[in-house]
Amino acid sequence: MLLNAFLAITCFASPPNEIVLVPIDSRPAAAQFPKMIADIGSISIASPPEESLGKFTTPGSPDSIGRWLLNHNYETCMAAVISADMLCYGGLIQSRVPAISVEVASQRLETLRSLRKSRPSLPIYVFCALMRTAPTATDAARSWRLDLARYMELLDKERQTGNVSRAELRALRKRIPDKQFEDYLAARKRNLDVMRKLIKLVKDGVISYLIVGGDDAKQYGPQNAEQDELRSLVNELNIAGLVYFCEGVDQDAILLCSRAALRAYLYTPRALVRLSNPDAASRRMAFEKKPLLDAVKDQIIVSGARPALSAEDADYTLYVHAPDTEPSQFDSFSESLAADLKEGRQAGLADIDFDPANGRQSMAEFLWKQPDVGLLASFAGWNTASNSTGTAIPHANMYLLAKRQNSDALHRELAHREFLFCRFVSDYGYHREVRPKAYHLVDALPGATREELSPEAFRIVENYVVRTTKSLMESYFKDLFLGRVFKADDAQYRISSLSNVEVTLPWPRVFETKIQFGFDAEKTTAQGRGR
Repeated sequence: MLLNAFLAITCFASPPNEIVLVPIDSRPAAAQFPKMIADIGSISIASPPEESLGKFTTPGSPDSIGRWLLNHNYETCMAAVISADMLCYGGLIQSRVPAISVEVASQRLETLRSLRKSRPSLPIYVFCALMRTAPTATDAARSWRLDLARYMELLDKERQTGNVSRAELRALRKRIPDKQFEDYLAARKRNLDVMRKLIKLVKDGVISYLIVGGDDAKQYGPQNAEQDELRSLVNELNIAGLVYFCEGVDQDAILLCSRAALRAYLYTPRALVRLSNPDAASRRMAFEKKPLLDAVKDQIIVSGARPALSAEDADYTLYVHAPDTEPSQFDSFSESLAADLKEGRQAGLADIDFDPANGRQSMAEFLWKQPDVGLLASFAGWNTASNSTGTAIPHANMYLLAKRQNSDALHRELAHREFLFCRFVSDYGYHREVRPKAYHLVDALPGATREELSPEAFRIVENYVVRTTKSLMESYFKDLFLGRVFKADDAQYRISSLSNVEVTLPWPRVFETKIQFGFDAEKTTAQGRGR
């Protein structure tokens, strides 16, 4: 693979500076985060038009995306990163329903063969989702989706242990409509068929590297038997190093964009993992099957980096703030992180303690006291443990790569701080302060539901979210970034203003928000904007 990357670089008239990305859907985590992280290294992300990506239960347009892929100009492209779920079904949500037949999905996979034929040396990285146990949270599924999820978990527990209540199984099954149950099983069967074909495309040399991500996986669930079958096929085909199974899905595009950039520029950073609570290493985090430390190491490997064995061997330390951290452990953990920042050692932070009243509050208070959070190599703390670590790791990778490549220093430092700010606002501010209040507003609106907002409810709720999130952004910017001084090459700059702020609800729900903005900077020794 390194040889292919080297050959790809040498054939370009100019260094590769683009990654082609087909995201899993249009959510910020899937489509916006990769662009912001790549921008740190002055790498552009080329994606199909946003309208072709769909929106929530409205599917994307796989056929138009396939045509876009084949017609794109790849002359300065370092790799293609492609969601099989978008290419085959129209997105992650659509992968959970059987609307697209296995025959149609398989035909759409032929786009990958055509792309490989036209671009023999192009690294093609693909990711797909092992379907989660619970169906999508929509109005139509409210009455039965959790019963179905519980039923499927118990079936797998029975398979693994033989120790379940048959009476509970029967009661649950009676509450699940037959049509929805049959559709659910049909979607799972089709997806498994398609993933077998993806693995064979790896064997055929069409796909360079494949991630099979566990979407909201748990200890028990139908994905366990499915993963076992897929692993057996991978081993049978002797391609274990080219197919990787890891926790989570939403961060996979970011991980593979990181891998593409690192491979293109022949750089393999080493990351040392430090947990705030060492006992958490062997525990499963919520919505994940693997123990925490194993899951984190998976994210590092998929990103193109490697786990470090010691501090001396590491290019950076990934600090992971884990649940159930004792006060004395937190003090040691935070003091070590603060010392790294003060001494100029590269350190990223993934905050996976999602308890808003305890651990999360402690970490936020610590960060707000730091002289300059811009010294962090990365930060993330959203949704699940692997979503967070799988965002913080690529962010740190790209920042170190950009420094190593000596890319536009001012652009690099501003883009890096912009993504830090984006994460602080979203992961701390929005989810701790705005989202809970937005849910209360939804609950008070006649006929509105948390799963899916009607057009009228959406208008009211989005107005509230826009107003309160913009206010929050102004506050966070003033507290954490305004007036902070940083160096870019031999010049010194001060962050002077927050501009072009836009806030939207990307989907008809308040689960996530999309924020867009820019930082302005000026030289501290002369007048004029740095950007």
